[in-house]
Amino acid sequence: MILFDIRTDDSHAGFIAAVNRGLDSVPRNPYLARFGHVCSPRWWACFDRGELPVKVLTGIVSHVGPRRDFAGELEDVVQFDRDGRATAYDRLDHWAAYPIRVGDRISITRTEAEVHTPTGPIRSLIDLRAEWLPTTGDSPT
Repeated sequence: MILFDIRTDDSHAGFIAAVNRGLDSVPRNPYLARFGHVCSPRWWACFDRGELPVKVLTGIVSHVGPRRDFAGELEDVVQFDRDGRATAYDRLDHWAAYPIRVGDRISITRTEAEVHTPTGPIRSLIDLRAEWLPTTGDSPT
């Protein structure tokens, strides 16, 4: 079950616009010269040709629901473990729209855009697609 896919929906449009503003803030930006703006036709063509650096993060859901964060504040998350590392997302929007449970599998396709500034690089992680693979086979259709 696809939770989101930024190629076919606009669920991350505000974030993508902010990333592109950041890319535009650096004159002669090498990222823009090579790939174009994030989600532009040129950028997707680079993705289709395998030119964008892409990672697939896959793991098993280890926590769903409220928990305390590092500061002791209550947060509502979906967390999955991959290669010994935990990755968590706030349980909002698409993450809250489906009955994701502990033991289910999550797969995130991710890339990044980097802007080099005088104070150092700024990296934006861009989740392209999220897929939920329930263990019980009772995913909604």
